[in-house]
Amino acid sequence: MKDSPAHLYRRFRYHVGPEPDPAAADRWAAARLDGEEWALFASMTVRDRVHSVAVARRVEQVLAGGDQPGGDGHTAGEGHAAGEGHAAGEGHAAGEGHAAGDGHAAGGGARKDTTDGWQVRAGLLHDAGKALAPLGTTGRVVASLAEGTVAGDWLERRATDRTGAPQRRGPMVAMGAYLTYTELGAQRLEAIGSHPMVAAWAREHHWSPERWTVPQSAGAVLAECDEEL
Repeated sequence: MKDSPAHLYRRFRYHVGPEPDPAAADRWAAARLDGEEWALFASMTVRDRVHSVAVARRVEQVLAGGDQPGGDGHTAGEGHAAGEGHAAGEGHAAGEGHAAGDGHAAGGGARKDTTDGWQVRAGLLHDAGKALAPLGTTGRVVASLAEGTVAGDWLERRATDRTGAPQRRGPMVAMGAYLTYTELGAQRLEAIGSHPMVAAWAREHHWSPERWTVPQSAGAVLAECDEEL
């Protein structure tokens, strides 16, 4: 699950900043996800959803030829600005909630099966495994510090039953799930029938490029868009 130090720092700043309003981000995602993919996305925290939409919008912009990764990292109307922790032109919502309603958006668009479509959905769902790790900022920091230690290995073993609906609960299990969220998210996406590359990217987005099973060009775009946001 290793992130680069710079990415971790930006994510920490984002998580301790004012909470963004997810309404615009959720509408954008609902037009590109359907069924169980949308339900899984909607179960993520507000901050994780807004971040994922910002990544996916950046991917969509790059695929459309409007820009390249490594620029200023923003698209018109994007869900949030890198490192700022709030949505441009949006208000702030209290609490770390989930998408409004029962997990289904009225008028949600049909799933796209084009090459570009899976890359955008991969951007939206790359962090979906975090929905299986209900932790606040403090819990995520503690789990990250434990990664690679004996304690971290113990925590990861506690998460083995969380590949679907959680069978066990508690902070130790949640921290273990957070440390293994990439694998848990990939398994969940495979179980609901997502495009194989969407599931693969959920599993591989912290791997080095030589280990990717997704096409190198697609992985490079996804990784750079995530890193800059």
